[in-house]
Amino acid sequence: LANCVFVYESGFNINMSSRGWSKRGTEAIITTSSARGVSHTVIGAISAIGVVNLSMRESGNVKRRKVVGATKRKAPQDRLSVPNGTTGDHYLQFFNDTMDIMDEFPEIKDYFIVMDNAPIHVPQIVDPVIISRGYTPVYLPPY
Repeated sequence: LANCVFVYESGFNINMSSRGWSKRGTEAIITTSSARGVSHTVIGAISAIGVVNLSMRESGNVKRRKVVGATKRKAPQDRLSVPNGTTGDHYLQFFNDTMDIMDEFPEIKDYFIVMDNAPIHVPQIVDPVIISRGYTPVYLPPY
């Protein structure tokens, strides 16, 4: 574990459901905003030495837009949309930024980069990038 960098991503929204309490026999009343909150994704890389890199991405208000001349009966592939959430490209950019930081410190050269088996971690794309930089990708078993 001393020679590993652990990478994990997590999404959250400011309007996520919450819990409440009340006296026994009465309902809990919770006031929440009716506005749609902005979603955020945090990606972090940490090792026994400390935090290596941290990134937060705000997806913003993303709406699907019709292609000019499209009608309601057109197939979904005829629509343009901006990716909502974190994509494989965002994740790959985070890896490159993290490895740039790691390259500055010779004591963490040749470390293992440990991540879970999330669909965003496409081994055919991520592994060659990590290996070419002198690090070793390690995937945790599914949970």
